[in-house]
Amino acid sequence: MSEGQAAAGLGGRLAARLEPLLERAAGRVALAVEGLHRGRVYAREAERPFYPASVIKLAVMVEAFAQAAEGRVDLEEELVVRASDTVTGSGVLQYLLPGRRYPLIDLVTLMMIVSDNTATNVLVDRLGAEAITARMRALGLPGIAVRQKLQVVPVPPGARNEMTAGETARLLRLIGLGQVVSYDACRRMVAILEGQQLDLDLAARLPDPDPAEVGQAPRWRWAHKTGWVTGRLHDAGLLYLPNGVWAIAAFTEGFPHPEEARATLAALGEALYEELLAAGDPPPEGGQGG
Repeated sequence: MSEGQAAAGLGGRLAARLEPLLERAAGRVALAVEGLHRGRVYAREAERPFYPASVIKLAVMVEAFAQAAEGRVDLEEELVVRASDTVTGSGVLQYLLPGRRYPLIDLVTLMMIVSDNTATNVLVDRLGAEAITARMRALGLPGIAVRQKLQVVPVPPGARNEMTAGETARLLRLIGLGQVVSYDACRRMVAILEGQQLDLDLAARLPDPDPAEVGQAPRWRWAHKTGWVTGRLHDAGLLYLPNGVWAIAAFTEGFPHPEEARATLAALGEALYEELLAAGDPPPEGGQGG
């Protein structure tokens, strides 16, 4: 069986398992799944633009590492978080004394693992929204755009931030392959994503990752970023299994209650875990896939 036939077979199995869940969902779901070596194996409304909420922070993180590699910023440079920078929503900086300095890399970490909106806005000011969007276009991801900072009231006029599930999965796949900025930068970004403190949604029903014996590898790892705003709940990340790595992005909207969206994402995550674990994603002979 060729690699293409194997991917097609997995796509059919995923469709048979996922479509009933998606058809019963009380809202709209966009989903994209890519194996690091197989490429895309499943997509549903993957090119539909969504307001991404905090998942847009993936693009901000990539730009921080890219500008550091280019010498335009220093990951250890200290940025002042002023009272005027403070916004509400997720994060901890809003509760700390203003006027303090924080290393840029610490702000990136806070932005990702506790989804700190204040840290995000300070970084967008330093890096530039246009530069972040241009970086995504250069990576072949024109559907990812940063146009506004987060939790700014009143909401500024104009276009909003956008992402698609398909391009989000593609970005994550590139990170998983070590093909964004540098291998070391990707390794550091994955480590930050693994530190995620908001761990529900797609991984909510996965089995206990801890092995039965000390010293064994975990059963799975989920390096991801969540996003939530009224009426929308998203989750996107890299699922590391013993026999393969998968980039998954799920965006939702229109659910009457966030718990219904969470339940749908949890059911999708459980089904994906079981099917992807059974399928595997081995690297091709002679090197990595692209």
